[in-house]
Amino acid sequence: MSSEHPVLFCLSGTLKGATVTPRENPIMIGSATECSVRFPPSSTRPIEARHAEISGREGRWFIRSLTDAPVILNDQTVQEAELQQND
Repeated sequence: MSSEHPVLFCLSGTLKGATVTPRENPIMIGSATECSVRFPPSSTRPIEARHAEISGREGRWFIRSLTDAPVILNDQTVQEAELQQND
C-alpha cells in the first residue's frame, strides 16, 4: 500500500457499503466520537471506544489493535499487521 492515504471500504457491520478516506495519521477506529472511522456500538458486534489504529510509516501502512481484542484482517485475527493493496 502506498504512502497516500488509504481508502477504506466497509464490507460488514453498521457501516457496510460505506467508503471512508480519512486524512489523519494515525487513523483511529472505534466507537468514540473522536475516531476518524466511527462505528456505532452494536450488541451483535461489540467495538471498543478506541479499537484499532491505522498508521503510515516510511511509505507503508499498518493496522494495530488498541485493546486485548484482535483485529480481523482477511479472515485472520491479528494484533498488528502491515496492510497490502485490497486488504
